[in-house]
Amino acid sequence: LLAGSSSTQIIRIFLSRSTPFDPVRDFTAITQITESVPTIVVNPRLGVNSLAELLEQARRNPGKIAFGTSGIGSDHHLSGEEIKQLVKVDLLHIPYKAGAQALVDVVTGQLPMAFVIHTQALPHIRSGKVKALAVVKEKRFALLPEVPMVSEVIPGFEVPPSWTGLLGPAQLSPAVLARISGDAIRALNQPETRARFVDTGQEVVASTPEEFAAKIRRNLELVARIVKAAGIQPE
Repeated sequence: LLAGSSSTQIIRIFLSRSTPFDPVRDFTAITQITESVPTIVVNPRLGVNSLAELLEQARRNPGKIAFGTSGIGSDHHLSGEEIKQLVKVDLLHIPYKAGAQALVDVVTGQLPMAFVIHTQALPHIRSGKVKALAVVKEKRFALLPEVPMVSEVIPGFEVPPSWTGLLGPAQLSPAVLARISGDAIRALNQPETRARFVDTGQEVVASTPEEFAAKIRRNLELVARIVKAAGIQPE
């Protein structure tokens, strides 16, 4: 079995010149374990109170508003590029070695905005050092219920992959697949399991094998589209 991530199973396919496996053909999807909750935060001195206001400011100042992420090709970077493509705004990408570094620069005012995991951002949001404009999720987030999803502001926005999942070898027998997925989903749905994942910045998903396999295929199509439009080159 493999505890895989979207970084290795999806994004790597488009950022590496060679990948020794096919993410669909060579694996059996068992269950999506978790997904992270990226949050768009800005420094209050930027003077915007919503994602719509930020995008309008970016339209008036093309190339002048920078966003920090955890690196080129990260799900945070892909989110920023997708927003640029859908809304036709010119935002400047600043890749960091870690999202926490970008967050520090937003707090100190050296960087206007960043995409960061919610556990890193929450203390600064609650203290007023940064403003949360949107969450990169398919539904509103319970810990930030007043913060809209990006898709509520930008129609057609799809969430780039940011998950961990359980996978097996190709052509896993239906009986074995049912047993492993059933056990995994029951374990993931235990309240104490969910609580421990929240503490690490992850939300439990616990999807069926069919749901997880469909998500992998959708993710591959989405990332291919974003990478091509953004001109991101493999290394």
